[in-house]
Amino acid sequence: MLLLRTKAEIVEAHIDAVIEEFPTPQALARAETSAVEDALRPFGLRWRARRIHETAQLLADSYNGEVPRDLKSLLDLPGVGPYVASATLATLSGGRVVLTDTNTLRVATRVAGISARGDVRRRKDVQASIGMLMGGPTTADDWLAVIDLAAKICLPRDPRCAECPIDDLCSYSLATVNPSEPHRRHKVRQRPEPRESA
Repeated sequence: MLLLRTKAEIVEAHIDAVIEEFPTPQALARAETSAVEDALRPFGLRWRARRIHETAQLLADSYNGEVPRDLKSLLDLPGVGPYVASATLATLSGGRVVLTDTNTLRVATRVAGISARGDVRRRKDVQASIGMLMGGPTTADDWLAVIDLAAKICLPRDPRCAECPIDDLCSYSLATVNPSEPHRRHKVRQRPEPRESA
């Protein structure tokens, strides 16, 4: 929930202090709302602190301080939408999910060559493209690889297509990179020669 609309480096810089102050959902649930708001101020979005506090209270009261491991229960928590629920499920249980966030949306729409305008998260063609990107639901580690690809190579502006390991599968790359330039998709990818047996 802290990563929603907040850069990962900001979360990384402040998360240890929050965990030290509130090591369990029960500790967070017992805290005053103002204390939670103060602790979460570096992350921005004051409304999020209230939702996180409400979620901790519900976890403490209804789930014995444990995070539920089924999608429906996760979606019933305050402020938890499909992205947070899927990411939580994949991370905690190793469950196979289709993870929809800004990064996976960008990669999937570029690979599939479909428009990313409007409320793309709710479009069935976009959801199908995200699922097809990884061959269907998969684990958190695989989705983290896509998120890393988006953060380092498939950038919102000036994507680095020539460095992308899936550029030869990407409609955006195929349509925008100058075909006359040397580019990895034009290379023949060969298997290594078999070693001779002694």
